Amino acid sequence: MTESLWVVAFLSLSLPSGYELTGSSTEKVTRDVFKAKSEFRSWRSPDGKMLVLSSWAPRPLRDGGPAVIVNSSPIEIAGQTAELLEASLFMGMKQDVLATHLKFSNPESTVLVYGKGYSKEEFKALLRNADIRPVP
Repeated sequence: MTESLWVVAFLSLSLPSGYELTGSSTEKVTRDVFKAKSEFRSWRSPDGKMLVLSSWAPRPLRDGGPAVIVNSSPIEIAGQTAELLEASLFMGMKQDVLATHLKFSNPESTVLVYGKGYSKEEFKALLRNADIRPVP
């Protein structure tokens, strides 16, 4: 299967060909005395599944909204053990979502990756080859 390599902030993802980039933004955000850089990307698979990656450096300055976690299990991604969360309410909306949250120290940042329409196995397979790229 052919794949496309996407690099967001310092994290690389290999996505199957046919995934279409549906959203992309990079912005500097200031809240009170705090500053951060936000990077956002979203993709849609040929069969309509959605994958989203949101990165904040050094930390998020906006709350994504409430979530109801119905299950969690360990997942290995980019050399870290994280939690794979299954949510029935996510970012304040009733929706079934798989998500994982990563924290990095060099550079200091937080990454949220979530998907809609995936089985746990499909979501884990998408993230299996995620890797950290050196920051220039």
